Amino acid sequence: MSGQMTHQQILDFYQRPAAMTHGRGYAPLFDKLPRDVAAVADIVQGLLLHEHWAPRYGSALSDEQRRESQIRAVAPMLDRLFAHDGRPLSTARPVEARLVGICRHFTVLLVAMLRVLEYQLGLAVVSLRISMPVALKTTGSANTGTRSKHAGCSSMRR
Repeated sequence: MSGQMTHQQILDFYQRPAAMTHGRGYAPLFDKLPRDVAAVADIVQGLLLHEHWAPRYGSALSDEQRRESQIRAVAPMLDRLFAHDGRPLSTARPVEARLVGICRHFTVLLVAMLRVLEYQLGLAVVSLRISMPVALKTTGSANTGTRSKHAGCSSMRR
């Protein structure tokens, strides 16, 4: 046998959480989330505030809030989110209580939640650069119910 992985081995590998997407002690909270991709995408949008969209919400970010966009892994992201607001993940936060991030935060948190919810994620979904278009395809748009040409930052407002 050559050193190549089978299709199933590749899928199995990408379905397991890694350092950035492992929910650690928070993973059981993901079990309480809906089993619908669009609903989970909406939940993620109610937990995070894109750093560059904050002014459009009338929010002037402090230096401490801006530093939140440097948090990379899901568990520390959730540590900080729950420090702001300890309510269940399914509860949208007011803008001032959301974790501040950038596009990757929305993607990483969505992928982490979907993995724990045991979605059969294919390679195209797991890839960080194309996982949000899957949510967009499901919901029409990540934010407004209309299809966006871009899956990037401009589509992450709510």
